Amino acid sequence: MTITHTGPQGPVGPTGATGPQGDTGAVGATGPQGPQGNTGAVGATGPQGPQGDTGAVGAIGPQGPQGDTGAVGATGPQGPQGDTGAVGATGPQGPQGDTGAVGATGPQGPQGDTGAVGATGPQGPTGPAGADSTVAGPTGPQGPQGDTGATGATGLQGPTGPAGADSTVAGPTGPQGPAGADGADGAGNAHTGAVFRWAVWMDYDNTAGWFANNDNNLFGGVNPQQWGDGNGTAGGMGQNFDKIRNLFTKKGYADKNALVWAEQYIMYSSTTGKHAAALFRVKNTTSSDITWTVNTHQTAYAGWGERASIAVNGVDVWQSNTSTFAATHKHTISLVIPADEISTVIFVAGSGQPISVSSLQSRTVMLGITDDTLELPAGLEYVDDLDTATAPPPPPLLTQSDVDQINTWIGTPGQQWTECYRLSTDGANTSTFHNQCNNKGATFTVATLSTGKKIGGYADVSWISDNTWKGNANSFLFSLTNSFKHSYPGTSTGPHYQFDRNDYGPTFGGGHDFLSGNGGIIGNGAYCNIGYTYQCRVGTVNSSECRNDFCGTFYPQIVDLGVWYKN
Repeated sequence: MTITHTGPQGPVGPTGATGPQGDTGAVGATGPQGPQGNTGAVGATGPQGPQGDTGAVGAIGPQGPQGDTGAVGATGPQGPQGDTGAVGATGPQGPQGDTGAVGATGPQGPQGDTGAVGATGPQGPTGPAGADSTVAGPTGPQGPQGDTGATGATGLQGPTGPAGADSTVAGPTGPQGPAGADGADGAGNAHTGAVFRWAVWMDYDNTAGWFANNDNNLFGGVNPQQWGDGNGTAGGMGQNFDKIRNLFTKKGYADKNALVWAEQYIMYSSTTGKHAAALFRVKNTTSSDITWTVNTHQTAYAGWGERASIAVNGVDVWQSNTSTFAATHKHTISLVIPADEISTVIFVAGSGQPISVSSLQSRTVMLGITDDTLELPAGLEYVDDLDTATAPPPPPLLTQSDVDQINTWIGTPGQQWTECYRLSTDGANTSTFHNQCNNKGATFTVATLSTGKKIGGYADVSWISDNTWKGNANSFLFSLTNSFKHSYPGTSTGPHYQFDRNDYGPTFGGGHDFLSGNGGIIGNGAYCNIGYTYQCRVGTVNSSECRNDFCGTFYPQIVDLGVWYKN
């Protein structure tokens, strides 16, 4: 059931005159409530009828003013202390840290016995003889001291003197030296299962609006409004690790299964949403792609734009789209982990559909991975390196021959172009595309699809997010796979060259001939229906032959997408 926001009720019209009573007809739909009449006398209470079916949930009214704070209740008695848990196993000892600074010198002990006297130095020269050499003359003044003789050999160490008054007391301890580097996990107690990061968050303050003034910096690069109302997905985070680290601040450990979060909570309005996410870094140690199949519980409610999704390396590989999922629903999704690299896999759950409980409404959010599917296939292993992870440069979307071909189709040989947006590095938010590519003049878009097709479109005028059709007959779609320019017109000559709206990605033609994404997410709802505004290469408009020749399928998955403007 979808809950819509109800506008204010208009004024009550005047009451018409009462006609004569006809035969009782079937009960019609309940009309709007008229103005309240005067209170009649209280009739006798009739027997209670059976309870009717629960009506649809009405729109949430505006929040009333906050009441006065009640008096603080008395503090309840403290509960008994729980039993002490068992002591965990001792982890392996890390390597010894650097030696700390030398402590202060302890008090001097008593002096030991004097050592043996060193050898006597050489004698100085003899003075001159007196007048009577047989009688010693008076002793002359002492001559200057001769040079110090060489140090004699060290005597044997004397016996240790008696202990000081308190020889067992050590001197004061010096300050602790810096910590040594973390030791490698020991073989005995190392965790061998999954290591992951996780986060749980809400997005709306009912007294002040979207959290953090709707800034995406703390929310993985996706605005709180997009998480809560705008179909935000894991792919919207891209591989912006600075912002991803801001969101995923908790670390979890699991064996073959993991419950990340499961909760039922009271909601206050349709903007009250809660989300749970888990991030895994998975290394493929082989030279071939490996498929990892996971079974998950991920709640979602399409009616309020809160989606469940999974992204690999910044690109959505699965999302709930227009479906609603309760906590009991299980998903089975196959994830392709590329060869010879470490991949980032992110799971996100939104909140489920609201239900009425007494006079309140509650919602459920759940994210869990089950059926032992956290046990990785051979060739894959978990890596705990998010703190230092950087995004690898994306593979090039264009070759020089691609650029030369596009320039030939446009009629601008040798034209140089600059990339203003890239899905794999900037994330899937359509607002990012518009912020970076609006008001740049003519642009072209290139997308690689899950079908192996490489397609694109040339927009002859600037994107400006004004929610209108624009452009001219110079615009066209193209297939680099088929080396074909799909020119205007197709079966329609209407001026539907490019559709420009902030919550849409680059969109061409009235079919839409190519829609790269809507609902604020590039890749969301992407489809090909070429032939309306731009001609088919084979087949006719609305035929699978025409659309499959261009995109490979009606609803392709966008693997990567870039937009370029003229230098």
